[in-house]
Amino acid sequence: MQYTGFIKRFLPFALTFAAGLLIASLFVPIGLGRLKGNHGEKCRHDRVERENEMLRDENLRLRTEIRERGLDVKVDSVEMVAPPPPVFDAPVAPRHHR
Repeated sequence: MQYTGFIKRFLPFALTFAAGLLIASLFVPIGLGRLKGNHGEKCRHDRVERENEMLRDENLRLRTEIRERGLDVKVDSVEMVAPPPPVFDAPVAPRHHR
């Protein structure tokens, strides 16, 4: 009988916590995260590598197509030059009148 006060306080907390985890698990994956290893990072890295390879292949195909058509376009050295940003003076601090 001496544990009834503890049970009366702990049981609602435990039930509320369990219900919160259940509801949160519907929207957010609850797991160990990074403790599982870097499997997610490796998959992402592999996907990016495949995408880069596909883009390289497409660039090569497009360059070849441009050369075959005889277009006079320089595609190997594209230079993107932007004008320098404008220089602004620092704002003047307001004067305090006496």
